[in-house]
Amino acid sequence: MKHIIRSIEAIPLHLDLPIVRFDDALGESWGLPFQACSTWPSFHDLLVHVVFANGRAGVNQVAANRFVLTLSKSGQKVDFNEWESVIKSGMHIEQAMIVESLNSADEKCSTPECPGSSTRDVGNGKACSACGRIVMLRRKFEPMLDLPTVSKREANAGHHKRQVSANNSQIPQMQYRDDESQYFRRVQIDEPIKHIDDIEEAFIRLQNHKQDPAANLRVGIHFLQVAEGLVVSPTMKNPIPFLKAAFPEGVYVDGDVSYLLGRAYLHFGNHRAAYDAFQQAIYLNSRSVSYWISIALLYFSISQYRDSLDALVRAVKLNRNVWEVWFNLGVLYDDVGQREDAHLAYSKCLELNPDLPDVRARLEELDYYHLQNVLEDHKVHQMRQCELRLLGEIRAVERGTDIIINLIKSLNTQNTQDGETDDSLDSSSDLSSDISSEAWEDISDNAED
Repeated sequence: MKHIIRSIEAIPLHLDLPIVRFDDALGESWGLPFQACSTWPSFHDLLVHVVFANGRAGVNQVAANRFVLTLSKSGQKVDFNEWESVIKSGMHIEQAMIVESLNSADEKCSTPECPGSSTRDVGNGKACSACGRIVMLRRKFEPMLDLPTVSKREANAGHHKRQVSANNSQIPQMQYRDDESQYFRRVQIDEPIKHIDDIEEAFIRLQNHKQDPAANLRVGIHFLQVAEGLVVSPTMKNPIPFLKAAFPEGVYVDGDVSYLLGRAYLHFGNHRAAYDAFQQAIYLNSRSVSYWISIALLYFSISQYRDSLDALVRAVKLNRNVWEVWFNLGVLYDDVGQREDAHLAYSKCLELNPDLPDVRARLEELDYYHLQNVLEDHKVHQMRQCELRLLGEIRAVERGTDIIINLIKSLNTQNTQDGETDDSLDSSSDLSSDISSEAWEDISDNAED
């Protein structure tokens, strides 16, 4: 990385070299080596370690992916999912930081001490007549899903890892802890869209306006709940068109909505589309237990068992008290013949949720045969998603003790062959690329503390 930094600093912008011109949100222009920008992970590393190095204002925004990129000439948004097909040598990209709000009047420039006003139209935003600061608006839904969250222990551990090492003899660089937004020359503000709680109201609004984003989102969630058997309804429709219609041009697709689309695609058997949607959800929020559980279901459905296990491990490390994780671990271990591991996982599952007769019956069957030559009369064949709830609904209390997760020891030949069909997904893809190397790191500590 130090070599890359020195190389970048030595590149004049006027030389005809294979570079990508990058205008950061602070107003600085960079000539970044095209080779180092050819993939999204390598480009993101450049932003964190080079462009916003040494505590520069905006580094926290970049690390949390709180920014957007657009093509300078057309203003077209550059999506990370399409990065490798879009990025080209000589391309000019502009960055804007995402902020919640700005402390200024509607037309007065939000930059402190600037006398100008934001009246000049620039794309979907406005530029200040004096300093040129650009403010763009983006519509975004308020949170509406009640999904399992990261445990307090994991949240505290994550905070601890970010602290400065006591063995570091050099004090850290000063960082911008005040309102960083005043330093950004291009910002994007999220304009909240209020969600609809009442499904009947959503149906009525759709009758009057078929393109209503909030109504489409609520109806899409409703029909997904119906498809998964969570809601009883005399009408059943494909939720995918409604979920897609909830996000016309100018409305931000957040992690939860990408997750909902992935979950719908998976239910209806479109594994590739589900994978793409889950990939975007994980990019936006890699610390969601529900996301990783659904990814485990995706891999299990196409017999990529090791990738399924990796995803479940990620979910366990985030929160060990979600019963669906242990249920799915039991199903996975049982399917590959690791009866003892399946027994432990199912036992943990019943600690967290005793009201699972299918799990109890399978445990009794495993006990009866002493884990040897077990019949499959009560074997559970399907994993389960986390229940899809809206905010305000009651969720079960977390409880239970912990167990250690074991690796999958072997897969039979037939399962391996099934996982290599055209429907299989590359286990070295972005979804699981960083799992295998750290999936088992401190796993005993996570399970025993």
